[in-house]
Amino acid sequence: MLNTSPDPLSATIAVPEQPPGIASFRTYTSGAANYWQTSTVPVISATAAATVPGYGMVTLYGVAPPLLSARLSATGRLALSWGHAAVGFVLQSASSLTPTPGWANDTNTCVVADAVATVTVVAAEKPRFYRLVLP
Repeated sequence: MLNTSPDPLSATIAVPEQPPGIASFRTYTSGAANYWQTSTVPVISATAAATVPGYGMVTLYGVAPPLLSARLSATGRLALSWGHAAVGFVLQSASSLTPTPGWANDTNTCVVADAVATVTVVAAEKPRFYRLVLP
């Protein structure tokens, strides 16, 4: 979006249902005072709102969350994988989902092969929950 006036403009973007799962937009904003500032704009009720600075522009990239897959190996390790096209997503884990999950970034090494990112963790006796987030 390009703003050719000196005043900031608010824009509301209607988000289509396809592709499914777009929960936010990664935005890059450039104006007279700042160049290419990055932020995330959430999608709420199929719309997203962005402010375009005076004499500035905003570029939006739709971000659909990747599918996180899990596979248990014969050695008792758990391989968590997702399409590498989901660059920027971070694997997080928590030991419980209630009352408030204590999500923390996973510190295991991520290996990329054939466009798939994989993190291997030790399968624990206690439950562990995983998710991918876009910081």
